[in-house]
Amino acid sequence: MIKNKKYLIVLIAFTFLIIFYEIPMQVDKSYQGYLYVQDKDDAGEVIDIRLKGKLTRNILTQNVFEGVLMINNKQLSVSSLKAGNLRVALEMKFKMNYYTLISRDEYGNTVLLVDVSKDFDLISGSGDFHKIEDRFSKELHYSFEAPALNRKEAVEVSKKIKRYINKS
Repeated sequence: MIKNKKYLIVLIAFTFLIIFYEIPMQVDKSYQGYLYVQDKDDAGEVIDIRLKGKLTRNILTQNVFEGVLMINNKQLSVSSLKAGNLRVALEMKFKMNYYTLISRDEYGNTVLLVDVSKDFDLISGSGDFHKIEDRFSKELHYSFEAPALNRKEAVEVSKKIKRYINKS
């Protein structure tokens, strides 16, 4: 009888853990970052970045982020890059130390690819900034990293994010 009560208590505790784990986590993180033109050392500027949305945590499949990324008050919808199959989803869940977010335009074309650490402390992205603001050239490829206030700090953040990616 005592054994059955212990199993029942463990089962109830486990059920509560699962229920609370799957409650979406609200994310609202602001950064100062550095936006620069790849392959040009002299072109860059400090930008304000805000990532806001919800992270839905799943037990056996990848966590899913949906929200907005604001760069200098320009708002872009972003969502997690989806896994192609269950094996990839499980790898993304248990091996990867970062989330890959994607922003698409109204035609489904990729505007930005963004990597963010699972603790949301580091963020790195690149893409077609001319689709965000007209002042950016269509011919140049732009990247940003945060937190960073200059090119040197941006390179360090980029290296940290790449280490996360290479560990996975």
